[in-house]
Amino acid sequence: MRNHAAIAIAFLAAVSCSAGVARTAHAQVSAPPFVRAGEELVYSVRSSRFGNIGTATMKATADTVDGRPAYRLSFEFSAKVMLFKVSDRTRSWLDAGTMSTVRYTKDEKTPVGSRSEDARVERATKIWTDGKGAHPLASDRPLDELAFIFFVRSIANELQGGKKLVVERHFDERRNPVQLESRGRVTVAALGDSLSASVIRMDARDTRNSSGTTRITFYIGDDAAHLPLRMDTSMPIAGALTMTLRSVSM
Repeated sequence: MRNHAAIAIAFLAAVSCSAGVARTAHAQVSAPPFVRAGEELVYSVRSSRFGNIGTATMKATADTVDGRPAYRLSFEFSAKVMLFKVSDRTRSWLDAGTMSTVRYTKDEKTPVGSRSEDARVERATKIWTDGKGAHPLASDRPLDELAFIFFVRSIANELQGGKKLVVERHFDERRNPVQLESRGRVTVAALGDSLSASVIRMDARDTRNSSGTTRITFYIGDDAAHLPLRMDTSMPIAGALTMTLRSVSM
């Protein structure tokens, strides 16, 4: 994920473990309500250079994979930056029992290129496969870029007061570790109101980005579902991007 607006789902920079940072290779992802079948979140997307440039929609629906109950997470993003169109269509399937990734797909188009992925995770054989072959699975409870948003929602209450957490749960070892850090609390304008939110910054290694890292800042609401009220990232040409939650449906 090359700092592209789309997914603010993305993944962020590897940071070495230092004093005060708790390291875990198997941090837990909670069950619903943080993954709620039927949930649909719609965001407006604003560029620091070009103003409002598009919308993004994130959904969670009930599904099956190989006959097993699963959650299908989806992220759809479309925008126009000057004369260029940007789009991102990302899907993630989580096993409902283990809350871990079993499949991940992505189709992204930007002014600087396009990218398609289709990764399938085989926990039994400890590998994941894509069009390039088979690769060692980096975690026995793997997650992907989109699933990490729901992970952040699940730990928002625990990650307070400047705490840090280093998580090694991406299925692809090249994307680990992911560092999460509490950045305090603020009031966010979202859903037509002013709402209190916890600020969590996520950094992860990303060799496809020229800086080697990507950063997303989440503003997680105090509501029972811990809704991501806002997500900040950046992309080439458009500059800083802000995704603000404008509607929720079930």
